[in-house]
Amino acid sequence: MVAALSTLFLVLTGLLVLSVWRRSRFGIEANIPKGDRVFSVDLGQEVRMGSRGAILLRDNEWSLTGKVDLLLQQIATRAVIPVEYKVAGQGFEPGKVRSSHMLQLATALVLCQGDSRVGQAPPESWIRYVDERGALVPRGEVHIQNTPEIREWVIATAQRMRRALATTEDLHRDHHSPAKCQRCGLRHLCDEALGG
Repeated sequence: MVAALSTLFLVLTGLLVLSVWRRSRFGIEANIPKGDRVFSVDLGQEVRMGSRGAILLRDNEWSLTGKVDLLLQQIATRAVIPVEYKVAGQGFEPGKVRSSHMLQLATALVLCQGDSRVGQAPPESWIRYVDERGALVPRGEVHIQNTPEIREWVIATAQRMRRALATTEDLHRDHHSPAKCQRCGLRHLCDEALGG
């Protein structure tokens, strides 16, 4: 009986440690400000922490869809904050956001406003640059304020992309990263793809 209880205790302790490790892989629990709750999470994990799980956001007016790594809801104000996690990696500059990451964050702001399940314009969005272990790097959190210019930029970019696809306007690769090309959903259509 004692051996069975000891084994059960070890199994439960192991599951608890595994659960805490999985939740903290991207510093989720450690980086949620007091007074906030998880509205949606999509970090490629089975982490739910009382949220609704990942939701696919839709803005029907502009025909945009997408998921955000983390949607926080501030309890006091009920404001929703989109948060994206990126590995800092090579070329990371503290306090600065890459233009592609900025566009992703700006699109999240438009999606939150356009999706009826969120139905509000967030006051800002955050990007958190993390190391390979998922820990936030120094000066790795940047807040982007939601402005009319941000919204206009997203809409203009989406319209340009649609025009280019409809008219076969040439769009050119804007980076020199074979890894980025490998992950691209349009690789099969691109004659500028890098790598084998």
